[in-house]
Amino acid sequence: MKRICVFAGTRRGVRHSYTQAAKALARELLHHNVGLIFGGSTLGLMGVIATQVLEGGGEVIGVLPKQLLHEEAAYQGITELHIVQSLQERKLMMYDLADAFISLPGGLGTLDETLDVVSLLNIGMVAKPVGLLDVRGFYDPLVSFVQLAAAEGFVSPDWSTKFVCDSNAPRLVSRILSLG
Repeated sequence: MKRICVFAGTRRGVRHSYTQAAKALARELLHHNVGLIFGGSTLGLMGVIATQVLEGGGEVIGVLPKQLLHEEAAYQGITELHIVQSLQERKLMMYDLADAFISLPGGLGTLDETLDVVSLLNIGMVAKPVGLLDVRGFYDPLVSFVQLAAAEGFVSPDWSTKFVCDSNAPRLVSRILSLG
C-alpha cells in the first residue's frame, strides 16, 4: 500500500486529543512508509497531519478545490498540490490516488467524504479499505448507525470486512494495511 487518504477538517476541535491523534496517525504513516493524500489545507487537523508527515520526510499530496482557495490556506511546499474545479472532482481525485482511507474526527465535510467512500464501498464501486480513528468514541454513533442499517437490511451484511474502526492509530493502520 503506497498512499492513504486521510479525511480531516480545517478545524482542530476542542480537545487536544484530536490533535494528538492526527500526529499519531502521521507517525504511523511514516513508520510504514505510506504517503498521505489529504484536502490540501494548512488549517485544522488537515494541516497538523500534513505538517507531521512532511517534517518526517514523507510524501504529502493535497487536493484542494479552487473555490476554497480563499477560505482554506493552500499548503505550499508539499510533494504535490492539485487545484481542482469542484468538491466532487476533489473526491474523485483523492479516491483515485489513494489505496485506502482513514477519517480523523471532523465536521460535516469530513463526514461527507467518509460517508461517500463508505457508500461506494457498500455498493462495490470502491474496493479499498476504510478506517475511522475513533478518538474518545467520536465515531461510535456512526458505527452504530451502520450496524443498525445492516441489521435492518439497508446495508450489505459484509460491510465490516473492509470498514474498520479503532481508537489506536498504530493498530488502525496495521488493520488497514492488512486489508490492502
